[in-house]
Amino acid sequence: MVRRLFSAIALFPIVLTLQAQTGSGSLRGKITDSKTGEPLPFVNVVLERSGQQVTGSASDFDGGYDIKPIDPGTYDVVVTYVGYQPHKRTGVIVNANRITFLDLQLTQGIELKEFEVVQYTVPLIDRDGGASGGTVTREDIAKMPGRSAASIATTVAGTSDAGTDGGISIRGARTENTYYYIDGVKVPAGAGTGLPKSAIEEVQVITGGVPANYGDVTGGLINITTRGPSRSFFGGVEYLTSGFKVGDDITDVIGLDKYGFNQAEASLSGPLLFKKDSVGNKTRPLIGFFLSGQYTNILDPRPFVGGDMRVLPEVRDRLLGNPASLFPNGPNDWTLQYNSQYLHRSDIQSIPTRQNAGEVAYLASGKIDITTTPTINLSVGGSFDHGNRQSYNRENALLNPSNNVRLKETTWRAFVRFTQRFQNRSEEEENAATLKNAYYSLQFDYSRYTSDVRDFDHGERLFDYGYVGRFVTHRAPQFELRGNHWAQVGMQDTLITFTPGTQNPDLASVTDFYFNSFPYEQFPASELLGFGSAGYVGYYRNFEETTARGALWNGMSPPSLYNLWNNIGLLTDPNGALYRKRQNDQVRFTAMGSADLGNHAVQVGVEYEQLTQRRYDLAPVGLWTRARDLANFHIRHWQDTFVTDIVQ
Repeated sequence: MVRRLFSAIALFPIVLTLQAQTGSGSLRGKITDSKTGEPLPFVNVVLERSGQQVTGSASDFDGGYDIKPIDPGTYDVVVTYVGYQPHKRTGVIVNANRITFLDLQLTQGIELKEFEVVQYTVPLIDRDGGASGGTVTREDIAKMPGRSAASIATTVAGTSDAGTDGGISIRGARTENTYYYIDGVKVPAGAGTGLPKSAIEEVQVITGGVPANYGDVTGGLINITTRGPSRSFFGGVEYLTSGFKVGDDITDVIGLDKYGFNQAEASLSGPLLFKKDSVGNKTRPLIGFFLSGQYTNILDPRPFVGGDMRVLPEVRDRLLGNPASLFPNGPNDWTLQYNSQYLHRSDIQSIPTRQNAGEVAYLASGKIDITTTPTINLSVGGSFDHGNRQSYNRENALLNPSNNVRLKETTWRAFVRFTQRFQNRSEEEENAATLKNAYYSLQFDYSRYTSDVRDFDHGERLFDYGYVGRFVTHRAPQFELRGNHWAQVGMQDTLITFTPGTQNPDLASVTDFYFNSFPYEQFPASELLGFGSAGYVGYYRNFEETTARGALWNGMSPPSLYNLWNNIGLLTDPNGALYRKRQNDQVRFTAMGSADLGNHAVQVGVEYEQLTQRRYDLAPVGLWTRARDLANFHIRHWQDTFVTDIVQ
C-alpha cells in the first residue's frame, strides 16, 4: 500500500507551483452485531446514488469504517456480511467539508431475501462540529419557494440579502467578502452564480470557522454542489407563470399579478455506457450524464410595494409633438421652456409595474461522470448563466422610461476533475496498513465573466448617443480698422441651420421646435466691421445665442424636473458610465492528497490561480462636447502679426 502510494505522490512535485480541493465529505461509523454489540470486521459497505454504485469500503478489526472522498449529496448505504441480514440505510446525507457519522447494526441470520431497509434520520447534534453555518439539501430545496441558489442560501441563519442590491451579506460583512464555489470552482467577484433549481444538489453556507483550504475568506462562504448522473434515465419539465403580457403597454398583463413572471425548466439524466458481464448483462454504468436548463422572462422582477408613477401615454405623446413653449425674455426676445415643467396632477397615473425593468435569463448546467474502475473517477462539467435586463432608473419613471440602459451579463465555467483512491489487494492488508483511505484529486477549471452596458437602441454606435441633428454654421470674415486700412482679424458665425436627426427624436423635437419658432433675420454687415446693429437679435446667429435660449446641440441634455425626474430624451445611467464593458478570465489548477494515519487525517494540497480583469468605461454623450472643443483647436490662438489679406 505504502509503495503504491509513494509512486503516486511522485506526481505532486510537478504541480507544486500550482490549496486543496474543496467540497468533498466523508462517511464514518461502526458496525456491530444487533444482539451482542460486538464489532464486526471485514463488512462490505457500499454507497449508491440514484441506483449507481459510487464508492465503498470495508470495516476494520474494530468494526469501524471510513469512506472518503464523497461528493456532497444523498446516498443509500448498502451493508453486506456473510451470515447476516443485508442492510440498506436510505437517504444518508453527506455534506461538503464534514464527516457524516453512521453507526449500523446487523441482524444475524438470513431472515428475508430482501434487504432490511431503514430510512436515515438526520441527527439533532452534529458530532463533527467545525465550521458554523448550515447546509440545505435537495430534499429541503424541493420544498422551498425560492428557485435560485442565492435565495436558498439566505434561509441559513446569519445570511441576508436585504439592502445589498442582489448580493448576500454574511454576518454583516460586505457582499464582496462573500465567496462562492460551484462544484469546487471558485466564482470570480461579480460573476453569475445562477443555476437551474433542478441542478442543485446542496447549498452549504459557512458563516464562521472557514476551513483553511478555502483561503483567506473575510466574510463567509457559499459552496454549491450540482447533481450528478443516475443509473437509470429520469427527467422532468416544469413551467411557472404569474401572468402574460398581451399588449404593447406595460399594464396589458393578464394573470395572477401584473409582474409577468414566466419560467420554464427541464432536466435529463441517465447512463451513456454500461459495463457488461460475460453473458452481456449490464452490471454497472461506466459513463453517466446530467443536464438541466432554465429560461426566465419577467416584466418586473423587483416591484415596488406602492407601484410606480408615469405620465399618461396620451400626455407623453402630446409632449413629444409639442415639447416646448416660448416665454418673453426682455424686449423683442424669447426663451424656450419645456412643457413637461407644467404638468398637472391629472396628467400622472399610478401603475403596479415598473416600466422597462424587464429581465430575461438563460441558465444551464451539465455534468458527465466517467467511472472505469471502482477507485478512479473522472468528472467533466460546467454551467452557463446569461442575463439580459434593463437597469431600472427611478428618475426616468415619470417621463423617460424608454431610455433605461440595457445590461447584459454572461458567465460560463467548465471543469475537469480526476480522483483516484488507493486500496490494498485484500481486506487483511487494508486493516493492517499504516496509511488508510489514501486518495488524490486533480482539478482544472476555467471561468469567464463578461458584462456589457449600453443603450438599447444605439448599442455600439457611440456617436448616436446624444445626437440631435445636423448643424451647419455659416461664417463670414471679420475686419478691424487699423489706421488707413481694414485688416481681417478672424471669422464670425452669422447663421446656424438645423436638420433634425432620427437617432434621438425626443431630443431633436426640442431643437426643431426652436428653429421653427423664430423669424429668420438678415445678418447686418456692420457686425462684421465691429459696429452694432439696432433691432438685430440673432436668434440663429451662433452656438451661444441658440443654446442661451434653450436649443439643444449634439451632446446636450434637457434639464431635469425639479431635480426629481429626468426629462424626455435624457440618456444617463446612475450606476456609472453609459457605455461599459467588463471581462474577467480565471484559470485554476488544484491538486490535493489525503490519507488517514491512525485516527488522524493528513491532507496536503496546492492551488494555482490566475485572474485577469479587463474593463473600460465611456461616456459617449460627452464625445460631442469634446469634439466641439477640439474642432478649431488649430486656430485657437489666432495670430494676425503677418496679415496678408488687406482691403484698402
